[in-house]
This record gives sequence, C-alpha cells and structure tokens, in this order.
Amino acid sequence: MKIISSLIAIACSLIASTDANACIELLGPSVISDPGEYCLNADINVTRDDGYGITVKADHVAINLRDFAIIGSGLHNHVAGIYANGVRDLRLEGGRVTGFLIGIRVDSVAEEHPSSDVLIRGIDLSGNNLQGIKIAAKHAVIALNRIDGIKGSIDLPSSYSIAIQAASGDCEITQNFIRDILPYREGEGAGISIDDVTNCIVRDNVIRQSEVKYGRTMAVWIGKPVGATVTGNYLIGGDYGVLGNWNDAKSNFIQNPCDAGLHDADYVHSNAYQQTGACGQTIPQLRAALAKDESDPLLHFDLARTLYELGADEALAQFEQACDLGLQEGCRKRDMLARPHDTLAKAGGG
Repeated sequence: MKIISSLIAIACSLIASTDANACIELLGPSVISDPGEYCLNADINVTRDDGYGITVKADHVAINLRDFAIIGSGLHNHVAGIYANGVRDLRLEGGRVTGFLIGIRVDSVAEEHPSSDVLIRGIDLSGNNLQGIKIAAKHAVIALNRIDGIKGSIDLPSSYSIAIQAASGDCEITQNFIRDILPYREGEGAGISIDDVTNCIVRDNVIRQSEVKYGRTMAVWIGKPVGATVTGNYLIGGDYGVLGNWNDAKSNFIQNPCDAGLHDADYVHSNAYQQTGACGQTIPQLRAALAKDESDPLLHFDLARTLYELGADEALAQFEQACDLGLQEGCRKRDMLARPHDTLAKAGGG
C-alpha cells in the first residue's frame, strides 16, 4: 500500500508539474497576439496610469491568474487591468485584478466583429476605481467573482460606479458576491447593470449596498433588455433594489428603504421585499423645511435629488440653488443635467 501511495503521489506531482508547464507564463504587462493558454506565476504590477495589465488581441485565449494579482497604478488610472476587443473564445479565471479604472473590459467596437464566447470566473475585482467588469459580447458567462469597494473615480465625479456592466447577447451573470459599489460625490452606484441585452439571466447573486450622503445606490439596473431574467438574487441595502425595468425582477429577496415608495404593487408582490427604515424625506417635508430656512444648501440638494428621481423638471433649478449657496455637489449635478454627456464613453478604452 505504501508503494501504491508513493506512486500516486509521484504521479500527482508529475501531473501538477505538467500542468504548470502547459501554460505560457506572463512575466509582466503583456499583449497577447496568439491563441493559447496563458498563466501567471507571480504578481504583475503596472505603475503607469495609462498602462494596461494584459491586452488580448487573439481569439481562443485562456488566462489563469492562478491566485496571483494584476495590480494597477491606483486612483488616477484610466484604463483596464485586462482589455480585449472583438475576440472570440476568451476565458479568464482565478486571481485578482485591482487598482485600475476598470478591472476587466471586453469591447465589441466593430459591429461586424463582436467579441463572443467569454467566460470570467472566480476573479476578485475589488478595489478598482469605476467598474469591476464592463463587457459587450455575445454569449458571456460571469460567475463566482467577488467585487467589493468600488468607490468611483475622482477624475470622473459625475460618473456611475458599477460592479458588472453587461451589454451582451445571451449572457449569464450568476453567483457573484458584490458589496459597496459607491459613487464618488453625487453619482450613482450599481451592483449589476444590464442594458441593450438579449436573453440575459441574472441569478443567485449576493449584492450588499450602502446608502450614501450624495447620489444614490442600487443593486440592479435594468435598461432596455429583451428577455431579461432577474431572479433568485439577494439584494440587500442601499437605496433601491432594482431600478429601470423593475418588473423584470421576480423571486428575489430585497431589503431597502425606497423600493416600496417608487415601485408598483406587482414588483413588491413578485419579490420577497422588506422595507428597512424611511426613504429620506418626502417632497412636502423638504418644502416645509425650506420654507423655514431657504439658506440651507443640503435641503435644496435633497429636494432636487428627490425631484430628479421622479423625473420632475424642477430638479435642475433646485440643484442650481444648492450650487449658488456653495454646495459643490449641487454645481456638479447641475452641470451634468444641463449638459448631458456620457462620462464612460472614453473611459478605459483600448
């Protein structure tokens, strides 16, 4: 028995050694131009703010980080840790990507050559500035990832912080753990955002959000999907569970203060919803407080934010009033509404 055990141990050692030698080692910031299986055997540190960790330009690429990290330059980084555009059959697994504007970005810039068949699994994307994963691809699976502590870019103060943003056909976002995706100043923070997708399933994720002084937080944003399914998720904390096309959300466990006041009865009844506390002050309460003290910029800001969430045109004037009274966040929000722009259009691109 001892001989057999020794043989098994040797065989396992040989298999492990073979597996270690089967991949192409990435020794530093790299551009992958050929198909193959790649891996890390040490951390990769990127010191430049415009420096990518890994850029993938080939189809049929697998990268196993093997519990090592790709570490970006930090607060002012304005690109992605791993970037790919128009690739097919991309697999990213294991390890950690942190310190970038966006942890992993997969684009489909050319409509005739979109990215497709992408797997992102088991990666810790905590500590990136703006987004954990941003993906535009056909047939994408995003599973078993951890994304924690994304707090917005100080260089893009009016932008949205998002853990996972998907604009994909046939995507599955499942069993991810997401926590504290917060805006910088008056922006918004979302755990998962799906927009312009086809047949996307968002299920069995845990999203824990926090409330913020300025801006708002939500667990899931549903934009303009076709056939989206949002089910079986735990959406806890923050201001809102699901915004956008919220009636596509069914059978989720949701705890927050604001959904009941904004959503209809079907939403509340279709999910296990628990209201936790009051959702700020009502518009009449804020107007009454302003009647007593019109010089308080925070009251103007809170009223403006509440009006904005209801789509009222008066919101812009209230943000401007807060700005005139010296609240910088009011000025930023006023400028954002007065000059609509997409702060993410050029962020982290390749």
